[in-house]
Amino acid sequence: MMNQASGLESLSELVRTSAMSGVARRVLLLRTDELPPSLSKPEQLKRAGHAVAPLEGADRSQRYDLPGGRIVMCWKGESAKLVEQTMDGLDRILRENPIDAPSLQTLAQLFSLPTEGEALLSAASAGLELPSNEPVPAPTDEAEPVAAPLQPLLPAELDRLEQSLSGTDISRFARRRPVSYFNGHSAQLAWEERTLSIPELIDTVAPGRDARSDVWLFRRLTRVLDRRMLSILSEPQELRTAGPFSITLNVASVLSPEFLRFDASLPLALRSRVVISFLPADIASDAAAFAFARNFARGRSYRICLRAVSNALLPTLDLAALDLDFVQLIWSADLTLPALPSSGKTRWILGQPLTSDGIKWGVDQGIALFTMKPTV
Repeated sequence: MMNQASGLESLSELVRTSAMSGVARRVLLLRTDELPPSLSKPEQLKRAGHAVAPLEGADRSQRYDLPGGRIVMCWKGESAKLVEQTMDGLDRILRENPIDAPSLQTLAQLFSLPTEGEALLSAASAGLELPSNEPVPAPTDEAEPVAAPLQPLLPAELDRLEQSLSGTDISRFARRRPVSYFNGHSAQLAWEERTLSIPELIDTVAPGRDARSDVWLFRRLTRVLDRRMLSILSEPQELRTAGPFSITLNVASVLSPEFLRFDASLPLALRSRVVISFLPADIASDAAAFAFARNFARGRSYRICLRAVSNALLPTLDLAALDLDFVQLIWSADLTLPALPSSGKTRWILGQPLTSDGIKWGVDQGIALFTMKPTV
């Protein structure tokens, strides 16, 4: 079982990925800390925890143990009968001392994701004093300056931002991140991820703005950056000495004129050694368009990767239907690998933020590909 602090962090990650992907989930928050002393004996708390057991049989169910003895169950679909069984079990506990017991609605709250994500996190963390791993600063006579919060990027500003990008040399924001074969003893480069440091780029062309505040605007912005990155990678001097690499694109960018020029410029020796990566939110927004783009790219010998997949998102993926060559996972201490498709073609990549514990865990799980720290 995960520790309580990581349970709250994992729940936050679930809410975030649900908002990005649009995948609907149902959630039950059980607040055992609302039980009065007369119903808070260890055996009663244990019974309350066991009352959510019916929901473990729901589709793609996940449990999160939070600070204060709070429990969150998350699943796909309505599962009305399982919810009813859980509520009946909790109601029986409350009836043992009806005088000062809270209402069933206070003890157990139902939420829907992604629409009620903020309400869920607020209720799950309400009143908790969460421990901090940050050192307590020594008192000073002068207050430290507080950075101003980033402001959302507005639709009216997007055109100006795109025009600013057209005159900006984005090659200085390019980063290379090695993806290496590692067996626990020695590493061998498999390919390089070619990426852009978007936070640094936005801070240069639109300081003080949060480009990710609006999913649609951010997707449009990354399509502009896709075209610029593809143009850079199509230059003869760039490809002359290039080894295997990967590039992350929007689904729509695979059919762009810039991609076709990039495809035509690739040396024959590189054609089957380039990986095209996609992000989960982009795939979820239009599964049919992704399938077309995947088949189009694979028909030209590119390999296909789903990038930056969190542990919370993993249970929602139909890996067999996605038909991928690679799935790059975000390392976390509670990461659990599902079964890969029976075809055996898909391979795991363990990615950042990667620790020595993560690498050891990955090697023990039989993972051979690891995403290392970026280089300039």
